[in-house]
Amino acid sequence: MAVFIKGKEAAEKIKNGDSVCVIGNISMLEPETILYEIEQQFLEKGTPRDLTLLFPVFIGSMENRGIDYFAHEGMVKRAIGGSYASMGPNRRFNDLIFENKVEAYHLPMGPFYKLLQNTGAGQPGLFTEVGLHTSADPRMGGGRLNEATKENIVQVKDLDGREWLYYPRLPVDVSIIRGTSADEKGNIYLENEPTSQGILAIALAAKNNGGIVIAQVRRKVRSGTIHPKLGAVPGKLVDFVVLDERDEAQVSHHEATTYTEQKEQIEKREMPLTHRKVILRRMLLELWENAFVNLGFGIPAQLPALAVEEGVAENLEFTIEHGPIGGLPGWDGTFAVSVNPEMILDSTDIFDVYTCGMLDISCLGMGEADRFGNVNNHKFKNMIAGAGGFNDITYKTPKILFGGTFTAGGLKTEVSGGTIKILQEGRNRKLASGIEGITFNAQDARKRGQTVKYITERAVFELGDRGLVLKEIAPGIDLKRDILDLLDFEVEIAEDLVRMDERIFKEEVMGIRLA
Repeated sequence: MAVFIKGKEAAEKIKNGDSVCVIGNISMLEPETILYEIEQQFLEKGTPRDLTLLFPVFIGSMENRGIDYFAHEGMVKRAIGGSYASMGPNRRFNDLIFENKVEAYHLPMGPFYKLLQNTGAGQPGLFTEVGLHTSADPRMGGGRLNEATKENIVQVKDLDGREWLYYPRLPVDVSIIRGTSADEKGNIYLENEPTSQGILAIALAAKNNGGIVIAQVRRKVRSGTIHPKLGAVPGKLVDFVVLDERDEAQVSHHEATTYTEQKEQIEKREMPLTHRKVILRRMLLELWENAFVNLGFGIPAQLPALAVEEGVAENLEFTIEHGPIGGLPGWDGTFAVSVNPEMILDSTDIFDVYTCGMLDISCLGMGEADRFGNVNNHKFKNMIAGAGGFNDITYKTPKILFGGTFTAGGLKTEVSGGTIKILQEGRNRKLASGIEGITFNAQDARKRGQTVKYITERAVFELGDRGLVLKEIAPGIDLKRDILDLLDFEVEIAEDLVRMDERIFKEEVMGIRLA
């Protein structure tokens, strides 16, 4: 039976050299008290150190919290993450990676969760095609994020005449999880949480390795007072339970409409007419009635708000990689949850829906792309984002839209009257002959027969047989000055090059009618 202890006592359970897996997703399910006490112990006593830190999703939305509790030289020897802090205040751990003070890997999020699940089930590892010929492939980096990272933790195997990526099982000594409530037996419930983030898989990964599970919860309840369907981890798997000691509500609070049958009345919110809205409008024109649409982080995350503004949201079914299906992702300001979802799957299940080919279309951000149509979203310049669910989402989706500005870092535009003007170019060109890595392999997409478009505020490109093909140009844009002169490669221009729809660049709603 689980023992209820203080956060400081929980930190003492972690030993030097342990492999520690932490649940969470930005602020959701963040075990704030335990992580804080681990840092305090390191600062006071110098332990635990030389940890292997595992996190399928980046944790932390407030400065110096989440993963940044581990951002001390010597505390972590190796980090394996599904995603990292690409923006916001939680950047200290990324600095350790850039400074080669910690070994660091990024793994595709779906295989990461499945690997934890297989580890917990006693399997030797995971075979998957997801991530082949991308940065996850050991021939193209194997997820390594800096020069200090030498070892390959992913292998290429031939099986039944096909190539597979093979991930050996992960030894987990300590799993740190969080729920809403725990009863006297240590059963963990998620009654006030909008996602579950692979909590059972993470717990099992430690137990099958002879390790321990430490759970943090908001409150202790009597056995039998929470609906059994809201149970997430049996008490048999939980060794220690910590009650929140640090006012967790300020870290993670979500409206009941993101996780219960309660429904929010949705009212239109007019978005300002900017180049971001231009990209979103052009994306929306690609959708059709009842399409099952995946949304990625960044500009595409605002697509549901635009769909509401245009009055077509009820005719689309949105999903995001953290579990929600239906409803409006990001409506409450948090990308990873949906208001009024139809259902919420666990992270170990939602990726199966994607990789079996159930998505109709995916709308994703575009960090940078090369002349061949390859996209890099995991690491560039001074930013580490990790693959996240990118590889899983693009694996079998028949139609993929990448959205991003043509340049970044100071881009200024004026959109009005059916045209767009470039007032100041960004410092960084996002389309180049060479990019730092490949998160999306265009050649594989062509072999799979996928339709791929690259949508910017001034032009639309499509993936052709030889790479990018310029298909549309925005009104007000000069082809040579605003596009060709900013490319360091010759791009194919479609014979039927057309102007983008003028409605995209006007203040009034477009009046979209989904096909």
